[in-house]
Amino acid sequence: MEKPKLIYELQENDILTNSLFLVQKKNLAVSKTNKPYLNITISDKTGTLEARVWERAEYFNTLFESSDYVKLSGTVVSFQGILQLNTKFIEKVDDSEINPADFLPSSEYDEGDMKKSLFEYIDSIENIYIKKVLKLIFTNKKISESYFNAPAGKSIHHAYIHGLMEHSLSVASLCDHMLQNYQQVAVPIDRDLIIAGALLHDIGKIYELDFHKTFQYTTEGQLIGHVALGYQIMVDASYQIPDFPYKLRAHIGHLILSHQGKLEFGSPKTPMTIEAFILHTADELDSKINMLISNIPHKEQGGRRVWSDYLKSIENYAANTHLDLNSVKDSDIPERRKYILDFE
Repeated sequence: MEKPKLIYELQENDILTNSLFLVQKKNLAVSKTNKPYLNITISDKTGTLEARVWERAEYFNTLFESSDYVKLSGTVVSFQGILQLNTKFIEKVDDSEINPADFLPSSEYDEGDMKKSLFEYIDSIENIYIKKVLKLIFTNKKISESYFNAPAGKSIHHAYIHGLMEHSLSVASLCDHMLQNYQQVAVPIDRDLIIAGALLHDIGKIYELDFHKTFQYTTEGQLIGHVALGYQIMVDASYQIPDFPYKLRAHIGHLILSHQGKLEFGSPKTPMTIEAFILHTADELDSKINMLISNIPHKEQGGRRVWSDYLKSIENYAANTHLDLNSVKDSDIPERRKYILDFE
């Protein structure tokens, strides 16, 4: 029996029969001819796909809800250059028949290796109070299990299982590289603070996001947000350590509270120390590079598509340079003017 295709493997005219997906969202809409149709976003661990039900839409709408697992049958079509599933049949599947891990994207890095790297960073810290607070937080069973498994975002960057740990370690690595470039500056830069900030800056996402079935915001996430939640985790832990310096608490807190960089991006404070500027820069760089990697077309996806869809986070489209340079030979391109002026 042929193995069912994953979303990233689908091509136009593929026919799906009783294929399993997770419903991210759905809504019953009305076409230009005043006919109801069902608009659905489905997903597996490799991505999402839009699906449409044109016939008996009102009936099928009653059979399932968002966050349900379903079986779908239909044909993959292309609409305005984007693949979608023209769905003929859909039915709900009981959760007991499903392994949720099969439907959630996951980091390509080994979980055990990342855990090892995390504690190596903690062991490398010289300040005894920073080391104590990090060990207290990351040996707390409830916090650590969530931190090791959480995504770093709902959809924009590192939006997959273990994404938070992968992102935090990548930010720590970038910070270390930047520190090497500024070793000779007149103002000393505190590596211990920056590494603590890198590991803790997004820790509030363990409470901001619900990632057990789909990636959704919790009530705390909507009302408070990960920046304030992360600050509270650090403060609560620091008060468990006798004689924890209050200025040290303030500086670590500032790193967490300012890492978004701008007030309009959710930071209660903007960066006011060198360490905070380095952390914010590394965080923004890693977030955007991951977002580009996740959205720019890959060679493995097939076809000759080079450009991404419009990316709101960079307010632009993005191209895969390698695919663009190698997809068409110069000899296949019509002769063009080589110079602005005509030198004859």
